[in-house]
Amino acid sequence: MARSQNGTSTRRGHILIQQDICKGCGLCISVCPQHVIE
Repeated sequence: MARSQNGTSTRRGHILIQQDICKGCGLCISVCPQHVIE
């Protein structure tokens, strides 16, 4: 696990965007709780 700036542990995973079904609307960007999608 990675450590955040305040020293607490954070869980990391990975994001997979399925390009064959993605509409390109950007909705996933606005609702991403960690703001890791740009």
